[in-house]
Amino acid sequence: MTKVRAKCHKITLLAWKISATGNDNIHEITSHGNHDLRIELTDFDGNMRYSEYSIFTVADEENGYRLLVYNYSGNAGDSLTVHNGQMFSTFDKDNDISGANCAVIYKGAWWYRDCHTSNLNGKYLAGNHTSFADDGGQECLSCSNIETVQDCQHYIVCDNTEVIQRRINGFIDFYRGWSAYKDGFGDVNSEYWLGNDNIHEITSHGNHDLRIELQDFDGNTTYAEYSIFNIADEGNDYRLLVYNYSGNAGDSLTHHNGMRFSTFDKDNDQSGSNCAVSFKGAWWYRDCHFSNLNGKYLAGFHPSSADVTKLPRECSDIAMTNPADGVYTIYPDGKRAVPVYCDMTTANFRWTVIQRRINGFVDFYRGWSAYKEGFGNVSGEYWGWVVFSIADEESNFRLLVYNYSGNAGDSFSYHNGMMFSTFDKDNDPYSPSNCAVGYSGAWWYGECHYSNLNGKYLAGHHTSYANGIEWTHWKGSYYSMKSTKMMIRKH
Repeated sequence: MTKVRAKCHKITLLAWKISATGNDNIHEITSHGNHDLRIELTDFDGNMRYSEYSIFTVADEENGYRLLVYNYSGNAGDSLTVHNGQMFSTFDKDNDISGANCAVIYKGAWWYRDCHTSNLNGKYLAGNHTSFADDGGQECLSCSNIETVQDCQHYIVCDNTEVIQRRINGFIDFYRGWSAYKDGFGDVNSEYWLGNDNIHEITSHGNHDLRIELQDFDGNTTYAEYSIFNIADEGNDYRLLVYNYSGNAGDSLTHHNGMRFSTFDKDNDQSGSNCAVSFKGAWWYRDCHFSNLNGKYLAGFHPSSADVTKLPRECSDIAMTNPADGVYTIYPDGKRAVPVYCDMTTANFRWTVIQRRINGFVDFYRGWSAYKEGFGNVSGEYWGWVVFSIADEESNFRLLVYNYSGNAGDSFSYHNGMMFSTFDKDNDPYSPSNCAVGYSGAWWYGECHYSNLNGKYLAGHHTSYANGIEWTHWKGSYYSMKSTKMMIRKH
């Protein structure tokens, strides 16, 4: 993580977290039975208020998700009843009754009338602001100036510093060109580069420290600080000014002082070749580097010299002294980064989890394309097809599996040699029908199955036949498992 801090300023940012679903989902929920609505609000002094309505319904899309709400109670004041009967509006669909698009004017999406007394999907402006109910259009320069940050369209993560770069898991590809590094990319809640134009604007106002925080794969942390940090504008190729090191990581950046920024499509270094290409990154290379924080995410020790020639293809390839279960990055085809959950503690260690069911939140009744590419959340439920090498797609991902051991009973060997089937691609040998449709899943069906781990999440005993998450040799055909985990490991 790379941070920059403006001197002589101190701020505190408070966050209000909002849980959201979609209008279709809200309609489906509120169309069955009577529903209360409760709205809870917190200001930046920690005061809390609420509003409740005993009647709340949202119509379907055909009716513009029209709002039905009344019977207020609470202590926040009634700022919603005025919107009763209004259709939902967004910047690209104007359903309000004003002469203009309220969603555009007030930077939100709501049941606007002409326009609003509430706007809970508006800009997050962090307390008092000078603009009337919208964003004010101010420019974001620094976390050290809350009056500008609160209205900033380039949102950044702040404590009392601007985080200008962060790498945590390899999910974001940092091997990008000049334009990407100029504007910035990634997700500020995860991995990102703030953008060279933004870093220049921040560091061109006052004096700034630079702090670089590093962590290895054994959990050890270290840091480097520089009391002078500035980068020039694009006209000067974002030339780096950095010195006055302190810290415990060692000084691997002063070597780059005075260098211009280089990417694979714009070579500004002093070597005889393009360092950004040679070392798969983007940096203030000299000839070439002592630091390369935008290089490939290689997960610890690697045999290549500061670049990448051998990447972990599965969890068993990840070298760690003290492995822990969690999400890691692998490269099944040797090129593309894929997040995957690694079980590093179960017997014999370093299992690649290719399928997990734990709560039924993810729909597994999907088509061929979804199972080909994989889906879900690797921290929760998912199918990680891209990490599971069976046969190729041309052979319909035919299964080869044998030599059972365990205590669950062998409900899988029956499927050996079968091709994968989904509701939209029937590859099973059962001629009367499609087993994937009949049993609400996707699997290497025979005629049809003894296991169906991608079936419906039916939460235990059920009356329908074999369409749940079944493992017949343990629980029969009328019991759907609470959780499953399929893992592979090279041997």
